Amino acid sequence: MLTHYPDAHDVFTWLDGALIVGWIVGTALVLGGSITLCLALASLPARGIRRRAYALSYALTPLAGSGLFVGLSALTVRLARGEGLQVHALPTLRCVLLGAGAAWSLWLAYKQLGSRATGSRLAFALLAFSLGVASVLLSWYPFVFRV
Repeated sequence: MLTHYPDAHDVFTWLDGALIVGWIVGTALVLGGSITLCLALASLPARGIRRRAYALSYALTPLAGSGLFVGLSALTVRLARGEGLQVHALPTLRCVLLGAGAAWSLWLAYKQLGSRATGSRLAFALLAFSLGVASVLLSWYPFVFRV
């Protein structure tokens, strides 16, 4: 990733590498921290917050899978463009896929939380979980709408 070919005007320094690693670590801390906080808040109505939050994190699997698929499709789309194939509905397809993953995750969280909480506690837990899902979707925003 960090190449050094001065003749081709392709030069990366250690500072470039440190900034890239810093960006990745910083993004992981901010996004991971916000999701962890939202899972902990969603688990508040029950005892054993850590264990409940860990179990609730499994409900994020469909969103993670759809995000993985959207991310891995980027190379395929880039190669297709190089061959002259244009996918004009790409942002829409990415939004639909991420939206379906988010909806599935919310449904799984509702099923998990519905067995432990009722009424206003269930609503609070679902709102907290929804904020975690929203933070993931917002992190995808620049990538999804880049055509």
